[in-house]
Amino acid sequence: MSRYGKFGAAADRDEALRLNRLSLRLYPIDHPDRAGHLFNLGHTLLKQPDPAVVDEAMAAFRDGARTPSGSPVHRIQCGSAWADLAMSTGQWAAARSAWHEVFEQLPLLIDHRLARADRQRHLHLFDGVGPRAALARIDEGDVDGAWAALEQARGVLFGQALELRADTAELRRVRPDLAAEVDRLRGILNTETAHPAFELNARPAPSSTARREAAQQWRQLLATIRATAGLDRFALPPTPDQLREAGAGGLVVAVNVTTYRCDALTLTESSADVVPLPDLTERDARAMVDRFLPAVHGATRSSAAAVLTQVLAWLWDSVTGPVLRHLGVPEGPAEDAAMPRVWWIPTGPLSVLPVHASALDRVVSSYTPTVRALHHARRPAVPGGDGPLVVGINEVPDHRPLQNAVSEAEFVAATLPGSRPPVLDGAADRRTILDRLPASDWAHFACHAMAMPDPAESHLVLHDGPLPVRELTGQSLDHARLAYLSACTTAFGGTSLADESIHIASAFQIAGFPHVVGTLWPIADTAALEFARHIYGQLNVGTDPALAVHRAVHAVRNEVPERPHLWAAHVHFGP
Repeated sequence: MSRYGKFGAAADRDEALRLNRLSLRLYPIDHPDRAGHLFNLGHTLLKQPDPAVVDEAMAAFRDGARTPSGSPVHRIQCGSAWADLAMSTGQWAAARSAWHEVFEQLPLLIDHRLARADRQRHLHLFDGVGPRAALARIDEGDVDGAWAALEQARGVLFGQALELRADTAELRRVRPDLAAEVDRLRGILNTETAHPAFELNARPAPSSTARREAAQQWRQLLATIRATAGLDRFALPPTPDQLREAGAGGLVVAVNVTTYRCDALTLTESSADVVPLPDLTERDARAMVDRFLPAVHGATRSSAAAVLTQVLAWLWDSVTGPVLRHLGVPEGPAEDAAMPRVWWIPTGPLSVLPVHASALDRVVSSYTPTVRALHHARRPAVPGGDGPLVVGINEVPDHRPLQNAVSEAEFVAATLPGSRPPVLDGAADRRTILDRLPASDWAHFACHAMAMPDPAESHLVLHDGPLPVRELTGQSLDHARLAYLSACTTAFGGTSLADESIHIASAFQIAGFPHVVGTLWPIADTAALEFARHIYGQLNVGTDPALAVHRAVHAVRNEVPERPHLWAAHVHFGP
């Protein structure tokens, strides 16, 4: 088949089919490799010119997905292929059955016994499954089922991290011994092997044997806790009613992008709905991303303003405009305090685009990786903490100097009540930051940040080395309230595993900060300082963090409306 793909000789295609069929006659029905051969057979059949073989291909994928002895990887590959083929031929009931088989295998693909890097690699097989599985439910008219599919298949690692951070306050009250065991196992399962480039001061990682034992003990511990009166939902995803509660005071909008069609799923405290988006296609979304990313992330960014203006207009015409009109959001000027509150969940290629900035005059926007993450962020903060941690770093080796990071940190420290002196330049080393972060209720970082090809290695640049996402997600910050990441691309997770929302801002949310302010692309040093002044001017008079960011964006836009690359990058995550 590889040779056929390169040269297109029909004889190769036919010989591949003969050998595929022969292999399945030779393999026992319970052989662990059989699912992989069924996957190959299905794809070989789909290369045949005879359309009558489609049913045989679908049967091959279906049988592979249901092979009990098959590996989770092969069964998921078969199930996804079965679902896609069923959807492409309008067999929606079969597609729903196929996605059920895929979801049955997901827990094995991301088992806690595997290191995060392995789980992340496995999730590449799962990329895009959430929106496609949701579409199969939308076709059935099952909006709650569509939301459930999206929640189950997006932000998978985020959800696992939230499971490890289940609120233990009630558990500590009734069973302090079990709470102590939760803390011990979290410490093992949260600690990841350091990347070779980031070994400075890294915590020693547990051995594979220790991780496997801890994962087994974690499952047993969860069973024991859930058998305790009043703790039956400990570390479980929110119920449908709890998901609706997450949207209290506003509206959650997931923009569901697939090759078949695109819709918006909406969720309020009392209802769930679907908004068809006929003018949005996955192809157009990818084309916009291909223009957008070089313009705002490229070396010169000379065309950023023009390209971003076009992207915002397209987002309004294709996404936010139709959604807000369907929901009856009033047109025309309005006081921002009276604007509806919307939490956006973009999927697929839309995950890297500034959806919020296309609706600035109609709603106050925030982002959330999943509804579950929003529900978790609404939990009450633990009182205490010893005040804000404010960091400013102008110069670090191998990076261009910043001009205003120290000035920004000094301004923030002078503005925040109860703030200690800021940690500046050479004093801002990894050990100092990691020691002070757990007791801090507020964190402000004005420094460089790097978005890496592997999003788990994206990091803040401290004076003596990086502080990566992988290490941040291992923190447990009980007193955290708000993290302001005044650095480049802190809310950008790249285009690989876009639906996992792995970036620096989400890492701070996982660590415990319910509110996080970040940026979608590189920002100018002077613009960062101006934004900080606007946002803290609002926060210090008690303005909600999302509204504070909204007003700051408006203020800067009013000064330079023709330069959206300077005012559209800042975003808010949280309730």
